[in-house]
Amino acid sequence: MFASLSVCAQTDTAATDSLTSTGDESKLVMPNTFTPNGDGHNDIFKAKEYRNLSEFHAYIFNRWGQKLYEWTDPAEGWDGTYHGSEVKTGVYFVLVKARGTDDVIYNIRKDVNLLRGDEQRR
Repeated sequence: MFASLSVCAQTDTAATDSLTSTGDESKLVMPNTFTPNGDGHNDIFKAKEYRNLSEFHAYIFNRWGQKLYEWTDPAEGWDGTYHGSEVKTGVYFVLVKARGTDDVIYNIRKDVNLLRGDEQRR
């Protein structure tokens, strides 16, 4: 699919350059919850949607700021473990730094809810 969009803005003093989009816009969406309970659904915390990224680096931290995991492929992600052991149900923090092929910079900082077992039914 090919779409073209031209935008040109003018103020009282100057006109800005036009921007042309060819439909190759980047996109990156990170979820805020995952359930690593072994049921095969939502067991890995990873990008929910992504396209046209030239760079990607993500980090998971606990509430004390300790880095638990990092990865560089948006198709991969965190399984809710630290050094091979399951971490507790709770709130963690994700930091994602990425760049789209359209030069859009993504700097995502958000809480991540890790739910296991009965906690996810509440």
